[in-house]
Amino acid sequence: MNTQTPGPIDTLHESTLGPDAGSLDPTDGREINDWKSRYPQEAKSQIRHEAWYIFVIFAASLVLILLTWQDVLAQILSVSQENNSILQRYAYYCFAGLLGATVYSMKYLYRVVARGWWHEDRKLWRYMSPFIGLALSFIIGCLIESKFVPLGTKSSAAAIIGVGFLVGYFADQAIGKLHDIADVIFGPTGTKRPSAQHK
Repeated sequence: MNTQTPGPIDTLHESTLGPDAGSLDPTDGREINDWKSRYPQEAKSQIRHEAWYIFVIFAASLVLILLTWQDVLAQILSVSQENNSILQRYAYYCFAGLLGATVYSMKYLYRVVARGWWHEDRKLWRYMSPFIGLALSFIIGCLIESKFVPLGTKSSAAAIIGVGFLVGYFADQAIGKLHDIADVIFGPTGTKRPSAQHK
């Protein structure tokens, strides 16, 4: 009889319950009534700290969107009325991107914790991810506003917030899109120069 204690993730479930797997299986590789946390107290304390950090960023992104909509941001920054609409558009991109990346971070955190994949070395990614989403949303917003990236004719606040959220949430795909744009502007990298014998 095998009495070996199972690891953080049962190897039978490891391929289907990785940190990026879907949520169709609610067991997270656990047996029935296996309800206690597998993490030591030090790890649980750090996990709670990360959860609070992500929640604060989540709440701040919603508040910043509201302040932008109410023109409070323009008043704080002493932006003139004629420039307020420009500020609003780019602020919506930024703060919606922050919101989208934070929602993704929330989902990722509870998945890796539940499935035993949480570790300290990934903390930098989890802390920086929301701000990467903000920066990407700003840049993609600039490309959209300049018509460099065609995205229909929708220009309402709701549409901009929706685009910013999607860019932040799907930041990896957004980076891939920027790579495609860089190829158009600068040309693909890694191309070999013709050798002298072929000149």
